[in-house]
Amino acid sequence: MKTIAIVAQGEMGAGFAGRFSERGVRVVTVLEGRSEASAARAKKASMECVEWEGVVDAELFISLVPPAEALPIARRVAAIFAGSRRRALYADLNAINPKTAETIAEVVQAAGLEFADGGICGAAPAPGGGSPAIYTSGPGAERFGYYRRFELDIRVMDAPVGAASAVKMCQASVTKGYTALASIAMLAAMRFGAGEMLREELMTSRAGLYEFLEPATLRMFRKAYRFVGEMHEIADFMSDEVGGRATFETFAEVYRHIANDYGSEGRDVALLRHFYEGHSNPPATS
Repeated sequence: MKTIAIVAQGEMGAGFAGRFSERGVRVVTVLEGRSEASAARAKKASMECVEWEGVVDAELFISLVPPAEALPIARRVAAIFAGSRRRALYADLNAINPKTAETIAEVVQAAGLEFADGGICGAAPAPGGGSPAIYTSGPGAERFGYYRRFELDIRVMDAPVGAASAVKMCQASVTKGYTALASIAMLAAMRFGAGEMLREELMTSRAGLYEFLEPATLRMFRKAYRFVGEMHEIADFMSDEVGGRATFETFAEVYRHIANDYGSEGRDVALLRHFYEGHSNPPATS
């Protein structure tokens, strides 16, 4: 039986695990330092919990963690595989900038692992079908493309390490950038009592944009803490572009504020919800 290791067990990791598990693949993961919610998602996705040393049995290791954890995880896995004869494939599918991807490639290749750079555009794989676009580049891209047989939309690029991450960075800069910018505008409109009119204006003159923003914003609240690191990665990637670093560092602060608000009083989260419900005035607070 094939063995695939996936760390960690977030919505995306569990989605990949479920896709492989339902097709008869053994999926292992490591729960060290993870939450009860992560353990529950792992169990639901039929992920088998092992110690870190247990990932050495895998033919494929998929890294799906917050950007700040990507390099530390790569170093830990590299240390485990360094003494093994198994030439496993390490696929980094995190939202990281190309320079970070290049560093991770150096780390895992030095341990004898093959490396595939990856960038995911879209929601997690769904049970029974449906897959995000998964771009991959670098020396292990063709090998990673093998896993298309599991109904994953893997798009192999004839390009070096960093290219797939660049696709993800630019795609996320537009989608999450729009969401952050719109949230700033919507909060300002709600505080001024102009939320209902702004909503009607967008629905009339920018219907396509509104149809994107509404679900994107409402899904964003519980994920905002993850977007902070992603915005910092984009800021680094776009540092040579005029306004690039400043813009996305600002968006990182927007997402940090929303994440903190979501985890505490929730006043601005409530304002944004009320915007999409069509209220012109801020909700009453106690």
